[in-house]
Amino acid sequence: MKSLPVSSLRTFLLALVGLFLFSCDDPYKVGLDLQKNEQLIKTYFKDDHPIATSVVLMDSISNTDRDATTSLRATRAMLGILKDPQFGTTKATIYSKVHWDGRKILDSVDRASPDVSLIGLEAYDSVVLRLRTPLISNTDAISLNRMAEGDTSATLIIRVERLAQELDTTKTYFINHPDLPVTELLGSATVKPIFRKTAVGNNTFVYHYEMRVRLNDDFGRSIFDKSGKPELATKAAFENMIKGLKISVENTNSTALWNIDLNLSSNSSGIDLFYRYKSSNKAQSVTYNLTANPVAQAQWFTKLETDYNGTPFLSKIKKNEPMPTSNLGNQLFIQDGTGLGVHLDFPTLRGLNKNDKDSLTVVNRAELYFEPLNNAAMVGANQTPPSELFLYIAASPTTLASGSGKTNLGYEYSFLYPILRDAANNSEPPLYFTYIPTAITYSNGFLSKYIQNLIDGTDNGKGLFMVAGFTLSSTQGALIVKHDYALNKVIIPDGNPINGNKRLRLKLYYTKVKKI
Repeated sequence: MKSLPVSSLRTFLLALVGLFLFSCDDPYKVGLDLQKNEQLIKTYFKDDHPIATSVVLMDSISNTDRDATTSLRATRAMLGILKDPQFGTTKATIYSKVHWDGRKILDSVDRASPDVSLIGLEAYDSVVLRLRTPLISNTDAISLNRMAEGDTSATLIIRVERLAQELDTTKTYFINHPDLPVTELLGSATVKPIFRKTAVGNNTFVYHYEMRVRLNDDFGRSIFDKSGKPELATKAAFENMIKGLKISVENTNSTALWNIDLNLSSNSSGIDLFYRYKSSNKAQSVTYNLTANPVAQAQWFTKLETDYNGTPFLSKIKKNEPMPTSNLGNQLFIQDGTGLGVHLDFPTLRGLNKNDKDSLTVVNRAELYFEPLNNAAMVGANQTPPSELFLYIAASPTTLASGSGKTNLGYEYSFLYPILRDAANNSEPPLYFTYIPTAITYSNGFLSKYIQNLIDGTDNGKGLFMVAGFTLSSTQGALIVKHDYALNKVIIPDGNPINGNKRLRLKLYYTKVKKI
C-alpha cells in the first residue's frame, strides 16, 4: 500500500480535527470527554520515604600543607588531646619542617646604623619554640572555637623532638601516617597558654593564644655558631641540618585541642633564637618560621589518632566499614577532621518511574530536613557543630566518584560529584546545610534534581555522602579528605519514626501523571 505524502497527511489530520470540533455540542467538554471521568494529574506530599543511613569512618584523610594552590592544603595544624564521651579521645601531633629565609644572625642588627666592628662579638642567649593560634576579632563561641576546643585554662606538657629526616615536599601526608622517626628531644615544658589581646585601631582588637617552649641550648648554639658559615650558607643546608620537628602533648589528662597557625604571617608560629651584643648587651632575635616563603615550599601535617573505646556507640566502628545507624542508637555521627561521615540512600524511590506501569512521578520539590541533638550538654567548652554539612554523590558506600567532565546526572564537576544547588547555572556551589546557632539547627537542603534522577533511574545507584566542612576527592579508590581546622561534630537523629519530628526526613512534593 502506498503511503500518503507528509503534506497530504497533515491536511487530512487538520480536517479530521475540525470535523470533530464542529460536531461537539459543547467544545469546552472536549478535554473532559477525553479524561473519561479520571483525574490524570494528582499532586502529593510525603515525608516518610525510608532513608537508609550508615556511619562511615573514612581512612585516607589528607591534611598536608603542601602548596598554595593544591586543594589538599590544610589551613590549620592541630595539637593536643581532646576527650569526648560520644566521639572518643583524639590526640593531635604536628610534624613540620623549619624554614630559613636567608638571613644571617648579623642581618637582624638595626640597619640604620650598622656597626661592622660588632661582627663576631655576638653572645648566644636562648632558643624558644613559639606556637600561636589563629587571630580572631571577636570572642563569641564560634570565634573562640577557631583557636581551641575544650578547656583552654588547663596546662599541657608540650614535647618537641628533632626528626631523623626531612619531610618530602612532594608527598601528601594523611592523618593516619605512621609516626616519623626522631633523633633527639629538643625540649619539654609544662605550659599554660597565654591569652593575648592586641590593639589594631580605635577600640578594635585581635586576640590569640600563645605557648612557648624553651629548647635545648645545644640546639640553639649549633644554629648560632654556624650562622653565616658554609655549613648554613644555603636554605637547603639549613633545612638538612634541622630536618624538622615533631611537636606533641605528653599529659594524657589534657582536655583541649589547639589550632596552631602555621600560615606565613606576623602571627605565625616559629623558632625564635635570641642573642646579645657583648659591647652593648642589646637584645636581638631571629625567627625561623614553620611555614616557608614562598608557601609552595612549606610542609607540615597533623597526625590524628582517635580511640573510640568506652564510647556508647562508636566503640565497634571500623575504617571503611559502614555501620547502619540502627546499630548506633538510630543516630548519625558526623565529625570534621577525623573522617566520620554518613552514607544516605533512598531505596524505595530509585527507579520508581521505570517500575510504575500506571503513572510517572514528577518532583516539584525535594527537601532534606533534620534537627541535630542539642549540643550544649554534649560537646563541652569552646565547641560548636560544623558550620556546614556538605552532600556529595557517592561512588560506593565508602568512596566518592572521581574524574572530569559531566556526570550522568548532567552536573559539571572537576574532581568529584558535588550535588549542585537547584539552579540552571552549573557554577553554583555544592549543596550544603548551614548551621544556625540561634536556632541550634541547620538550614534545609534542596536536592530536587538528584531525587528526580534517582526516581527516573538515571542516578549512579550509589547514594550520597554527608560530611562536615570537607573538601573531598577520590584517588585510586581511596577517599582523600581535607579537614578545615577543628574536630567539630554533630549527632543527628536518623529517619526512624521513634525520633519523632527531629528525625531525618525527605520532604517530597511531587505530581503523579497517569500514563495513557
